[in-house]
Amino acid sequence: MGNRERAMSRVVQGIVSLIPYKLRLAFYHIPLISSATRSLLRKTMPSRAVVKITAGLMKGYDMEVDLKCEKFYWLGTYEPAVQETMKKIIEDGWVCYDIGAHIGYFSLLMARLTRGKVFAFEPEPQNFRLLKKHAEINRLSEIVIPVPLAVSSKTGFAFLKKGRSSFTGRIRNSAEVDCENNRVRVKATALDHFVYVGGNPEPNFVKIDVEGFEGKVLEGAKRVLQETRPVVLCEIHNREQGWGTYRILSEQGYLVFDVEKELRRLTAPKLSGHILACHRTINLLDHEK
Repeated sequence: MGNRERAMSRVVQGIVSLIPYKLRLAFYHIPLISSATRSLLRKTMPSRAVVKITAGLMKGYDMEVDLKCEKFYWLGTYEPAVQETMKKIIEDGWVCYDIGAHIGYFSLLMARLTRGKVFAFEPEPQNFRLLKKHAEINRLSEIVIPVPLAVSSKTGFAFLKKGRSSFTGRIRNSAEVDCENNRVRVKATALDHFVYVGGNPEPNFVKIDVEGFEGKVLEGAKRVLQETRPVVLCEIHNREQGWGTYRILSEQGYLVFDVEKELRRLTAPKLSGHILACHRTINLLDHEK
């Protein structure tokens, strides 16, 4: 990045830092303003830089991001409903599992909300490098523990199919990738194995974002769900996984809530978006809502 680009970057960052967080969220949801803002940032910001998050629950953390396509991290506007749900639910001292941690945005948020431990699972090598770097530069290595494993129904190996961006890589069954070249063989673990064989602490909170592999994660965590009963926050990516996830959680005695609808109780599967699931014996939420 040249001197002119650095100077322009500093000017834009300074201007954006003056915009109140709630106003940024409003801009983000107004198509014309949001489009104009994205266009301005694409023209003025460098492709990669270490920046300080300027607002929201993550304000003050440093992250290396691609400012042309990951500016929502820097602006603090990434999935605000998920951020607020974590703030409402996670308690100090909890052990959190971040499954599909990407580069660690939510891992860092979990670390801010608990002085317990955050196990951040990320099998993609480049994402894992940044995840580890972000724990280190924010002096959170004692709390955030990067784990270079995929999470699945079984312990062993899995195939990671790379997507069009760092967000869209996903684990595939071996039968699905016989004819695919754009894949990486990665180590995998079932959560039951990670906890009860690996001797790692039982989670109080589990966040799952694995691009359509949610059901496999839960299949490999049935003992954890039965015995430990963690709160589960899961992103649903398609109809099939929506039904599968809802079925497994219901069978384990969980009640399911809609994150994007102010944690309204769900009585049928949500087919896209985020859900929060709490065991019916846990009174974190008003179950009658």
